[in-house]
Amino acid sequence: MAVKAEIKSPEDKAEKFQRLKMEVWSFWIKEALVYVFALVILLTTAVYCFWVLWHPGSSMEEKHWVMSTLTSLLVGIVGYVFGKVTK
Repeated sequence: MAVKAEIKSPEDKAEKFQRLKMEVWSFWIKEALVYVFALVILLTTAVYCFWVLWHPGSSMEEKHWVMSTLTSLLVGIVGYVFGKVTK
């Protein structure tokens, strides 16, 4: 039976700085940008929907479509929030 031993030296300040820098960039690219992109899409859709609702020239068919879209957005947001709370 062979035993494998390995000695690792502790990381120095430069290595730690580089590792932390890469972790921060990884967070911003993988996590934060996704949320920012989703928020921009949600806000753009919501602004357009409210504009259609209060625009006097909008037809009733457009207003029904907008109400369905706003309901879907609200249900999605509530489902996301409650999904995060229950985890």
